[in-house]
This record gives sequence, structure tokens and C-alpha cells, in this order.
Amino acid sequence: MSSVPEGRRGSRVEVCPLSLQQIGQKFWLQTLRGWLRLTPEPAGLWQLQRYLAQLPAALRAEMLHTALAPADTRDQLTNTALALLSAEVVVHRAVYLSFPRPGQPPAADLRLVLRHGDGLRHLTVYVPEDGAETRRLLRELTLTCGRLRRLQLLGATDALLKVVSWQCPLLQELDVSGCSGVTDQGLRHLAVAAARREQPQPPPLRRLGLQKTEVSVDGVLELLETLPLLESVACSQTVALLEQLDVPATFGLRELPEFQATGAHLRNFAALCPHLSSVTLVFQEAGVSLQDLALLPHLQHLTFRCKEPYLLTQQELGATLWRLGHQLRTLAISGDVYETIDVAQVAVYCPGLEVLKLPSLTLSDGEAARALTAGRGPLLDRLHTFEYDCLSGVTASWGRDVAAEAAALRALLRRAGRLTTVRCRPFPLVDDDLETILEHNPLAELEVLEIGPAQLGLRGASTLLRRCPSLCRLGRVKTWHGIGLLDIVALRSLARALSRANQVRIL
Repeated sequence: MSSVPEGRRGSRVEVCPLSLQQIGQKFWLQTLRGWLRLTPEPAGLWQLQRYLAQLPAALRAEMLHTALAPADTRDQLTNTALALLSAEVVVHRAVYLSFPRPGQPPAADLRLVLRHGDGLRHLTVYVPEDGAETRRLLRELTLTCGRLRRLQLLGATDALLKVVSWQCPLLQELDVSGCSGVTDQGLRHLAVAAARREQPQPPPLRRLGLQKTEVSVDGVLELLETLPLLESVACSQTVALLEQLDVPATFGLRELPEFQATGAHLRNFAALCPHLSSVTLVFQEAGVSLQDLALLPHLQHLTFRCKEPYLLTQQELGATLWRLGHQLRTLAISGDVYETIDVAQVAVYCPGLEVLKLPSLTLSDGEAARALTAGRGPLLDRLHTFEYDCLSGVTASWGRDVAAEAAALRALLRRAGRLTTVRCRPFPLVDDDLETILEHNPLAELEVLEIGPAQLGLRGASTLLRRCPSLCRLGRVKTWHGIGLLDIVALRSLARALSRANQVRIL
């Protein structure tokens, strides 16, 4: 074992040594970041790319995966790893790019993708403004990245949507939410391109994000008739269309955006979309019951928001989870929830959960709690995303049992071994709790951890850096009561000194 100083406290931190391959990856990534910190000339960039192309493709793909793991916004330092790109390297991580304004040259990361982005599968592109130069760049980008599966286009217009519809034949998910320049004409471009493209199979587009755009109900109806295999059209016009239809019709939609939960709505939508598996409900009227979810036999992803504190009771939630929990993959609850939610009951009734988001937590006495704490059965074995936000509803103003919340959180974190994302606001545990949890469950796959406000200090943060080898993002540290600005500087120094293959962002 090797050791490095923890910081100002003088204690020592034991770490596991890296393999020779991981040491090589870390060396090349650090060298790239140092060499490309100042944007090089294009000739030097291509020379570096040709030099790195001599590395094995599998090694470069693993290095790219490691470098892009913490990226959630466009970051020039993260995108320096794109110099490892080549046609045979497949990248499934999201890559964030920004187009230049008219008259300005493209950034180094965009130039690399324009020339060697054949293996990219997921792109998020920000377009500051439309124009002839922007369309030319987008045409070149989509021509190079012709095997894209997911694309988010920020600042899209109908003209840019036309380019995407013809240049990306394998696109499965397209998100243009928030783009006021997208109208029904852009949807027609998608439909026409899909109809005229000669393929033995139908177009692969399955998910379309249109929130806060200028599309109409008629445009959505025309799109659904042209592309009957669409599984999700995320916009309020989709719900309005289903409410207005008075003729027998059937759509292949599997997901619906947010709508007000009533028995009539659920019956109507279940008849129009027989394969519905994901819904987002809003409870704001008395008389609405979760029992109406029995009308959706294929339900797997349940998200609902309460606007009145007494519309959701522990008994009703337990009865619903007992009936449908065996098939649920996502359970997300938010809003004004007066009663606390028993995490042991959720774990026992929903053994296949992958995403869990709750506004309150408790751990009541009973057989379910004993099964969760004793480790019996496959409980929470598939859970990879957990979010707890008690500040989103009325529970912040009502009295909370902090001890019960801490017990529930300890039981959940000790049991869920495949967590990749954890967000808690607030975080009721302390440094000793973290050490106990990580001794039983090292959270080897945890990548994103955003917790706070919390009563944590430098010891808890260093424990997380030492025990979680995949951690890439440690957020909300400034809200920890036991950490000051100098401690954050010491933590960043510690993260660089530890034997870690990836970079840790401490925010």
C-alpha cells in the first residue's frame, strides 16, 4: 500500500496502487491537458492526433471513457481528450460542443470531431445563431458523425432540423427542447426525410423532445401518423392531442409528458396508447387515486408530483407499490408530500428499481426494514440513481424526523452496491456514518455525488476520495458546515495526489 498526506490534519490516507495500464492512461491524459491548455494551431493538432493514433484503439477508447465521465457541460479541458479520436474508436459518452459565432474559427475540440468523429454516438451541440456558415458546419458534423444515436441541438431552427433529418439516418433520440425556432415545418422535414429515405427497415427515430417549441397539435398529429413507431414525443401538445381526439385511434407511444392525473385521462390514454410504460402525473385535485394506475398494465416508469400535501398517503402508496412494484424500474416522487415514505417498503415491493427519487425518507419497524438492514434478498441490487430532496415540498416547513431520515439513508446506501449517481438535499449523515457505510459498501461504481447541506468535514470528503475509485464529481461541498475554502483547496490537492485513474471535480 502507498500513502499520501490527507492535508492540513497530517493523517495518512491508504490507497490501492494503480495498474500499469491505468498509470499509462493517466500519464497520457495529463500530458494532453498540459499540451492543449493553450489552443494549438491546426497543424500541430493534426500532428498530435496522428501521433496518438499509434496507441491501440481499445486503450484510446478506455481513456476517452475515463476522461469524458465527469462532463456535464461543455468543458475545454475535458474535450482535450478528443485528440484520441479515430474512426475505429467508438464513444458512447456524451460529448458537448459549441459552434462558433459567424466570422470566428471553430474551437480545437470541434475541429477534432469534424475530422475524426466517426465513432461518436451521443452529441450535445450548442448553436449560438443560425446562418449559412452554421448550416455548413452542421452538415459537415453530421456527415462525419453519421452513426449518431442521440443528439441534443440547442438553438435549433427548422433549417437546422432539415439538415439533421437527412444527414443522421441512424438517429434514435433527438432533443430540440427550448428552441423557439422549431415549428411544424421542422417536423415535416423529419417526416419527409423518413419517408423518402430508402431503407429495408423503418426509420429508427424513437424519442423526440419538443418542450417549449412552437409546434402545434396538428403538427404532432401529422408526425405521429407518418412515424407510427415513435415511442415518445415530449411536449404539451401531445397530451392536448390525446385529449381532443374523438375518433378511434391507436398510437405506438410508450411515454407521455406531464399531465394532470384523473381517472378519465388514464382510461382515455390507455386506450389510445396500449403500450404505455412511462407516465408523469400531477396530483392537484381531491378524489384522484393511485389505484387508477391499474389501467396501465405495462407501466415501468412512474413519476408524479403532488400539489396538495394530503393527496398521497402512506397506505395508498404502499398498496400501489404492492400491486405494480414488481414491474417498476423508475419511481420518482416530488412536490408537497406530508407523510414520510418508508424506504424499506419501497425496496421490498420494488426489487427491480433502477432510479429512485423521493422527497422524504423514513425507516419504520417491521419485516421490510429487517429484510433491508439484514441484507436478505435481491433488494436494490439494480439501483443506479438515487435522489433525495426534502426541500422541494411542504416537508421543509413541517416537522421532520432527522434521526429516521438518517437511519433510512444509512440502510439504503449500505445496500445499494451499483449506485452511480447520488444527490441528497440535505444530507443528514456525518463523517463516522460515511466511514461505516463505505466499509460495508465501497460504492465502486459511484461517479456523481452531490450532497448538502451536510455536517461533513475534511475527513468525510477524504474518505470518499479514497474509497470511491470511480468518483468523478463531488458537488455541493461548499454547503458542508465542516469545510472552508482552504479545505476545498486541500481536497483538490489531495485528489491530484491520490492514485486515481480519473479526474475528480470538487465543486
